[in-house]
Amino acid sequence: MALKQSLQRLAAGLVELLHTRIELLSVELQELAVAGAQALVRLALALLLVLFGLGCAVAALTLSVPPDTRVGLLAGLAVALLALAGWLGWYAVQQVKQLGRPLAASLQELARDEQALKTPEPGREPT
Repeated sequence: MALKQSLQRLAAGLVELLHTRIELLSVELQELAVAGAQALVRLALALLLVLFGLGCAVAALTLSVPPDTRVGLLAGLAVALLALAGWLGWYAVQQVKQLGRPLAASLQELARDEQALKTPEPGREPT
């Protein structure tokens, strides 16, 4: 009987150790996600500069067409670009909402395993 309880305590300790290691891995993954987000912000700024460059190109194109067609050209470009930007923004928000905490399901499962190993069997008293 004492051997079984010792083995249960050993198993519980191992599960707790594994739980701690997975939590550490989760923190490291979150730090990696932050670094990735920072890289994405830099990329977004680079894309913004590209868009400013494209804006200058649109301005040059606008100045190169006859004055009576400039308003229609600019309105069409504006609608197309704003629609594309809105769709991309909506899509990005939807993907971010789906991320969740890394390894959350694994951590919950390990917590249940740990609790099951610490709980004595029904009908038997712990010694």
